[in-house]
Amino acid sequence: MAVPIGPLPKGSACGEKAAFEYIDPLRYFLVVLRGVYLKGVGFAILAPQLLAMAVLGIVLLTLSVFRFHKALD
Repeated sequence: MAVPIGPLPKGSACGEKAAFEYIDPLRYFLVVLRGVYLKGVGFAILAPQLLAMAVLGIVLLTLSVFRFHKALD
């Protein structure tokens, strides 16, 4: 799913599927990986990507804990 979102047309099926790309942690990880290894950018440039990964991690961990507790009952 790690496709560039920018060049996709807005009204097409690919454009609608691209909305799901924002909840994929791999997208943010690949941006950080490219930034660090290929471009050598600093933390200030990568902070939004790292924040997005942290938020996704917290949300997914919270959801999994609630599901696990529900499965135990």
